[in-house]
Amino acid sequence: MAILSLGLGAQSPSADLLTGEVLPGLEARLQQLSASSDAWLALFRQVYDPGDGGVQDGFNERAQQIRQEIAAGSFSLTLELRTGTELQGGMAAYAAGAPGFGERILLNADWAAGASTADLQRALLEEIGHAFDQRLNQGADTRGDEGELFAARALGLPLDAASLTAILQQNDRSEEHTSELQSPCNLVCRLLLEKK
Repeated sequence: MAILSLGLGAQSPSADLLTGEVLPGLEARLQQLSASSDAWLALFRQVYDPGDGGVQDGFNERAQQIRQEIAAGSFSLTLELRTGTELQGGMAAYAAGAPGFGERILLNADWAAGASTADLQRALLEEIGHAFDQRLNQGADTRGDEGELFAARALGLPLDAASLTAILQQNDRSEEHTSELQSPCNLVCRLLLEKK
């Protein structure tokens, strides 16, 4: 099973780019990261730092569960292509879900049409990083913009001290909006918009 499966917008021109290059490369990177249990835990501690080594609250077990799901191909999120208007100009957003709506990543199809493969993979890794945080911390939000930090670490991008400090000081919940999405259930879903 694919880590990201296209839902709404699967017939758009942006979907061809995603299925041709972006998603296979993204999945290969996540498979590579999940190959080593120790490296996976080290990455998750760097990004999601439970402060206690992960022992007291089951952090390590949840991190390993995610790793095992990725390695087995059973970790899955829905990816929907949305307009820039629907995402209020954001490149992508992670929606934790509402009853009957489900967890998903929303990608700005207008932005995606002109974005590079590397930019698309980084944006999607950032939102996957938010999904990992949701599972690891059971709804509590890790300090800073953990999605951005996860994407940078997962891609091996260098972060100088000033950049790392800025990421850790961001409040990635400060631009929370309620948006009416045209889903099959027509539910209201709370979105965290990643304005870049």
